[in-house]
Amino acid sequence: MSRLSGRVLQVSRRPGFTLIELILAIAIASLVVTLVFSTYHTVTVTLQGQEDRRRGADKVADAIRQLERDLACTFAPKSDAACGFELQKGTTPAAARLSFCTAVMPANETDLRWFELHRVVYGIGADAANSPVLFRADQPLAGPGAFAPPVTNALAMGVESFRVSVYDGAAWNEEWSSAGSGCPRAARIELTTKYGSGSKNFQTEVLIPVGNPVTSRVIRAVQ
Repeated sequence: MSRLSGRVLQVSRRPGFTLIELILAIAIASLVVTLVFSTYHTVTVTLQGQEDRRRGADKVADAIRQLERDLACTFAPKSDAACGFELQKGTTPAAARLSFCTAVMPANETDLRWFELHRVVYGIGADAANSPVLFRADQPLAGPGAFAPPVTNALAMGVESFRVSVYDGAAWNEEWSSAGSGCPRAARIELTTKYGSGSKNFQTEVLIPVGNPVTSRVIRAVQ
C-alpha cells in the first residue's frame, strides 16, 4: 500500500494545465484573433475607401477632359440648325444642359480628313439607383447612326451640381441659343461631386475656336 500511494503521489505531481488555465489561454487567444481581424478589416475598408475616392476623382477628371475636347472641336455652321449651340439652366441652376455639334475622330483613325460630325448633349440624369450622374449623349449627324437612338454614357457618379456659363465677348451667360447669337467664345464648367463624407469641386474654362472671329490684316495690293 505504501508503494502504491507513493506512485499515486508521483503521478499527481506531474506538470500540466488546469481547467482554469486552459480557459484563460483560449480567452486570450480569442481576444488576439479578434484584435487582428478588427485591425485587418479597418485597414482594408480604409484602403478601399481611398481607392474608390481616387477612382471617382479620376472619372470626374476624365469627364471634364472629354467635355473640354468636345468644346474645343465645336462645329457650328450658321446654315445648319442641327449644329446649333444650346445652353439651358435645366430644372435647377445647378443642373445645366449643354448641347452642340462637335468633330469626332473614328476609332483607330488619325487622319483629320475622316472626322465625323456628332451632336452631343451633356446634362444631369439618374442611374438605376436613382443617384444623380453626369451623362453624355452622342449621335452622329450622318450615316446609319443618324437614324438610331443616341448612345448615352454616364461619365461621373454622385454629381451634386453641374454649372455651365458661356462667354459672348463681353459677359458670361448661363443660357445660350445659337439662333441669332452664333457660337460663344468660351465656356466655363463647374462640376461638384461627392467625395468621401464631403464634396469636391472641379472647374475649367475652355476656348471655343469657332466662336472667335479672326480678322485678317493682310492688305492686298489693288492695281
